[in-house]
Amino acid sequence: MIHFKNLCKKYGSKMVLYDINLHVNRGEFISLMGSNGTGKTTLLNLISMLIAPTRGDIIFNGKNIKEDNINIRKKTGYLSHNSFLYDHLTAWENLKFFGELYFVKNLKEEIKRVLNLVNLYLVRDEPVYSYSRGMVQRLSFARVMLHRPELYLLDEPFSGLDKDSINRLYSILRLLIKENNTVIMATHNKKHAHLLSSKIWNLNNGNIVNDETTNINPVTTGVDGE
Repeated sequence: MIHFKNLCKKYGSKMVLYDINLHVNRGEFISLMGSNGTGKTTLLNLISMLIAPTRGDIIFNGKNIKEDNINIRKKTGYLSHNSFLYDHLTAWENLKFFGELYFVKNLKEEIKRVLNLVNLYLVRDEPVYSYSRGMVQRLSFARVMLHRPELYLLDEPFSGLDKDSINRLYSILRLLIKENNTVIMATHNKKHAHLLSSKIWNLNNGNIVNDETTNINPVTTGVDGE
């Protein structure tokens, strides 16, 4: 599904990612692990085309993302540290706005679907500024799922969540896995990585120093919230 070919990213004199050559198969759940500054978010930003590589290529379903970025963006959902939500709008209004940007068919039904998945349907008409941190994160995930992407890019999705929100997010991620979606998640948390991932990529000094395959079935594995 995704092939990194000699992928490099340099900021000034610092090489953040250096000659990444890896392949992501459809339906895999990959966790990116490493300390701050090792390139986890940079790699997600490169895949999502928020930034351009210094050198190398990313091939998505056989096409270079440089040459087919519009169609690839439609197939990608990115949950970043920024929610990209409008605080003065309600949950429903936010999702309607983003759904129209992606030309989502049957938009009302799709908004209802994702709001129910993240357990926010009953507060759909409340402004986002009144939401808790966990509710904002769940609504952000609803935004990401709305256009039914094939590839999910998640940057520290569990950060700042309480126990109930963590368990809700686990349920959503298990559903994505069951439906054969591809997920790449940056995380500091070994527990989340090992409970969810089919592979773990450990980053250090700009490269993948360990490509670990797990034996976990994340669809059936349980989790205790933290």
